[in-house]
Amino acid sequence: ADRLNLDAALMDFNAGVMELSAGIAETWVDIITTRIIKQTIKAGISTARTLLDLQKLRFAKGKAKALDVSMQKQALAEAEAFLPLIEKQESLLFNELAFLSGISDPEKIRIKRNRLPELKKIQSVRIPVYLLSARADVRAAKMRLLSSKWDIAAAKAKLFPSFTLTTKFLFSSGRLDLLFRNWVGSLAAAVSGTVFDGGYKKSEIRRLKAAADENLSNYAGTMASAIREVEDNLVSIKKQDRYVFLLENQLKAAELTSRDAWVQYRNGQASYLSF
Repeated sequence: ADRLNLDAALMDFNAGVMELSAGIAETWVDIITTRIIKQTIKAGISTARTLLDLQKLRFAKGKAKALDVSMQKQALAEAEAFLPLIEKQESLLFNELAFLSGISDPEKIRIKRNRLPELKKIQSVRIPVYLLSARADVRAAKMRLLSSKWDIAAAKAKLFPSFTLTTKFLFSSGRLDLLFRNWVGSLAAAVSGTVFDGGYKKSEIRRLKAAADENLSNYAGTMASAIREVEDNLVSIKKQDRYVFLLENQLKAAELTSRDAWVQYRNGQASYLSF
């Protein structure tokens, strides 16, 4: 039982290591994602400023109204308002990464990458449940369940009387009668200790059985949580792939619109503000 508890503790350690590694990787990805969003916001701010300058120029030439300038100022202000929020999020993520990495000063962390790595797509979203038994948290719960079995067996063994006969003393003393009476006395003490212990040992068995039931429930709960986590992640991956696909279509449509606007502008059919 102690050996299984030790193995369970090692599995808890491995599960903690995996959870910490996943937390560091997830925070790292979030930082890069935040940087990409910040670059996009800055590009939007730059574009909004350019459009504002153009609207002011058109207003001076009588080609635009004061309302057009005001609306562009509002668009610029809205774009600039997002920047502090994303910068705050980036700073908080660096603090979290420093905490997970055991670094006291977040400024010591350097992340040069500004693009997310290319990930391979999962070919199939069907994963057999038995593969979840390789998870460290599931293995730890199973080992604790098996440990409970041995604890119950040990408690039941304590119900039997325990005494020892030494043959050396038997043949060397020559006083068989005294030995026999001593042996009977030891046996009576052992039996009476088992019978008249106030039900402690039987209560201990009931307690250990209840603990085993608890470990069984924990094992089932851990397995159920593992199944749910994997299923949730697979669903998220599938829907995220669909979302990325639709965003790519949206980007293609926007590029086509921009090209059409450029062609119309060159032909004198549209304003330069259209693209």
